[in-house]
Amino acid sequence: MITAQPINQLQAYAKAMELLPNVIFFVKDEACRYRLANQTMANLCGVSNPDELLGRSTAEFFERSYVAWCNELDRDVLSGSSYERRLDCVTDTRGEQHWTLYSRVPVLVNNGSRAIVSVSQIMTRGANEDRYRRLRLLTEEMFDDLADRWTHARMAERVQATETVVETDFQVVFGCTPKDYLDQASVNFAIELILRGEPLVDVAAKLGFSEQSALSRFIKRMTGRSPRQFRVAQN
Repeated sequence: MITAQPINQLQAYAKAMELLPNVIFFVKDEACRYRLANQTMANLCGVSNPDELLGRSTAEFFERSYVAWCNELDRDVLSGSSYERRLDCVTDTRGEQHWTLYSRVPVLVNNGSRAIVSVSQIMTRGANEDRYRRLRLLTEEMFDDLADRWTHARMAERVQATETVVETDFQVVFGCTPKDYLDQASVNFAIELILRGEPLVDVAAKLGFSEQSALSRFIKRMTGRSPRQFRVAQN
């Protein structure tokens, strides 16, 4: 869902993020060039201050494979998609790897153009790295097919771990159960499709609901609002 954010409010966010040294913050424009960033993002890119990032692109700081991934992600976000609570591993300019828990969403700025807002938390390393790898693999596959039946047993089989390990992974990293994470991902995707104008029956099919009424009840339970209310609010 695309929200409107005045540029001065985004600038205030950037200043607030300076108080959180383990948080990476940046804003990109429609050309995918940095327009705002905090010091942690500057450090990741190997420059002394955030102003040195402005007007520049991901390709000037990161390896080719990561740039290709970022460019695809940015195009998707600019088209209206949101990525929330996802795991990523990025290598900085010194060759050091950092696991991050990120959200990247589209916004409308003052002149009506779209921008990308990204907030990432740098995760603790060490023993948790195997946990991050399992969850990144698993959640990426879950997002690719939200309509499938993702039982705990199937999740555990996919990452060659026990159900208890998978449940603990979700609690430690995301602070919720696998089902809660999947439900939130499903409702976010449903709302995104609804606001793009897709018929409710098609949205229901994409998320594995047998009837659109079941999807409506699910959205109402998760958000307190009906699909119609989301469409009316957008208009």
